[in-house]
Amino acid sequence: MVTPLATPDPRLLRRLDPQLQEFAADNREIEEIFTREIVRDVDAKVLDISRLFEKGSLQVGFETDAMGSPVRSRIEVSSGAPSIDHLALEIVRLVEKYRLAWVFRGFSHVALLIRTGEDVELKLTCTLRDKLAKEDIMKRIQGTLMIVRIAAAQSDAAFLLQDIDITAEEGKVTLSRTLSKEPLAVFLMRYWQSEAPE
Repeated sequence: MVTPLATPDPRLLRRLDPQLQEFAADNREIEEIFTREIVRDVDAKVLDISRLFEKGSLQVGFETDAMGSPVRSRIEVSSGAPSIDHLALEIVRLVEKYRLAWVFRGFSHVALLIRTGEDVELKLTCTLRDKLAKEDIMKRIQGTLMIVRIAAAQSDAAFLLQDIDITAEEGKVTLSRTLSKEPLAVFLMRYWQSEAPE
């Protein structure tokens, strides 16, 4: 296991959009990952965002309890950068904090895959706890997506919620979205300052 920096270095955190800095300040674990682990991996050249964006994979998975809360979360496909893997696991833990567990009620296992190549592929695969409940769960997913799309309609992130394919196979529901890199890169760069403020 790689040891986090003993002294936090906030230089990369300061380059984030103020709203993201505020989010990190409200979530101490996220702030620690940025200031002690992401900086460490960037300096050691273990983490190269442009290379990850060119070709890479990350899959985080977790089991759920009866209420949909994540349990036993783990990295199923590593990004190759310990800090990014740790950040993904920490984001899963925030599902409980922000009371989003209800979204995963009815599933026994959830896996989110992010794969970059010519395009960016996002795939959320959910294993049903009860195969007979598939129709009800599909309705809940479609209803939730519609609400989220309405809520995000005026935001920069609205394009992320378009053209999501929902498929139901034997015992599984999959949500997938393939994105062109260019609009995604433009979107992400809105939250990153080229120079850290003095």
